[in-house]
Amino acid sequence: MHPLHTRATVISAKVCQVEWFAGKNKCGLLNVQLDFDHKKHETALIGELLAIQHLIFDKNIFSMTKVVSPNYVQLFVSSLQILNIHSNPNGLSSQVYHASSFLRNRFKGVSLELFIDESKFEFINRSIVDIFPVEDPLIKHFTHIYLDAPALGSIMVNTHAIDQYIKHHESTGNPLKHPIDSLVSRMMNPELLKMDIPEHVLRHKLFEYQNNENIEVWGHPNATLKFLVVTDDNVRTLRTVFRKGFRLERTDV
Repeated sequence: MHPLHTRATVISAKVCQVEWFAGKNKCGLLNVQLDFDHKKHETALIGELLAIQHLIFDKNIFSMTKVVSPNYVQLFVSSLQILNIHSNPNGLSSQVYHASSFLRNRFKGVSLELFIDESKFEFINRSIVDIFPVEDPLIKHFTHIYLDAPALGSIMVNTHAIDQYIKHHESTGNPLKHPIDSLVSRMMNPELLKMDIPEHVLRHKLFEYQNNENIEVWGHPNATLKFLVVTDDNVRTLRTVFRKGFRLERTDV
């Protein structure tokens, strides 16, 4: 497991300083600059959420060569509000809702614990402070997985697709220990082919989107699992996965 400890302190209405460490040799100070309108009392909360994502997804502090999965990460945070957001996202301001979107999507199910021992951060070198300016609390590559797959090309993975992938394996009595790794491995297969779209899929998607011209179905010739890809605003998204004979469900972004 990869633990990340963070502690947020408000510097000003628009700047939050986050102390962090993921080991003795992986630590630092990060000033998160919130260049967007937000409630002043939410500066620390939003800053800590964005810092966590920046460190894991942009800085890749864990040196992961594969897609970062919540199965391998433990987050130790300084705000009890983050734990509450994780369990109950209702009633949040739009800025907090967007900044915490990764907890409901690509990092859904990540281990979260409250950590308030300030003394554990004392060893951090305070002579160097990194700056992370943010103009929008919703950063898409933080929220969803993006892949550059050999056959599928550049594609975003919708959380619904991950949920359906998990559900299909559970229904066969073969639950996956690391479902995101498994799904990504399948999507990276260079032998995937674009296939004819089944009639029931066309009917379902025409009802849902009023358009089926932007829909593709991909799969491996020797596998029953199919990938439904939708292109919207030039962004290709894996919206869901299905097997022959399975009934499709609505796919909300």
